[in-house]
Amino acid sequence: MKRLLLVSASLLLIGAVFLGCSKEEEQPQNYFPLAVGNTWNFQVHEWGANSPDTTYTEIQTLDHLANRDGYSWYAMFLPQADSTIDSIYYRKDEFFLYVGYFQMGEFLPMPISPLQPQAGYTWSHADSIGMLLKIYLDGIVQGAERITVPAGTFDCMVELVHIEIRGLAPDTVWLKYWLADDIGPARILEMSNTDTTDRQLSSYSLF
Repeated sequence: MKRLLLVSASLLLIGAVFLGCSKEEEQPQNYFPLAVGNTWNFQVHEWGANSPDTTYTEIQTLDHLANRDGYSWYAMFLPQADSTIDSIYYRKDEFFLYVGYFQMGEFLPMPISPLQPQAGYTWSHADSIGMLLKIYLDGIVQGAERITVPAGTFDCMVELVHIEIRGLAPDTVWLKYWLADDIGPARILEMSNTDTTDRQLSSYSLF
């Protein structure tokens, strides 16, 4: 299932936690390292009413830096996407990790993850392209979970994100992420009303 919002290709989280100045400073947590050349390989299983039951390998790589809307974004090319989106972009500010993509000639950035995740934290976002397309995002940090995937066993933070698109191309997607410190996404589950795609990390190369 390659849907309009293939942002599941990597949906992302970077957290930072520091002790007070009277204590020894800890290394910040980094749930999705952003650096050109970082690569994640996934074993993918998809099934559903619109997708035949199939498995394959998917490679996700941060290719280069690009300037979008006055900000520097990490670009990820999606050669296997069968949608109008061929690349997605990532950046962070003080509070959120953002994902951006082009739709109908417009660049749409969305806050996909808080930088300091805490169980129960929620956030929302809305955007539009005139009257043609409206996008609504709601997310929640579900908490910590240890999982095992082909690449190994990881202690993860888990997020669930619901994205609804209204307008010319209506769509609804639920994205669930398991994010491991200094690794990135260990598992990405993408669900619609009819189809499911399960991406499990098989190997990775980080810079």
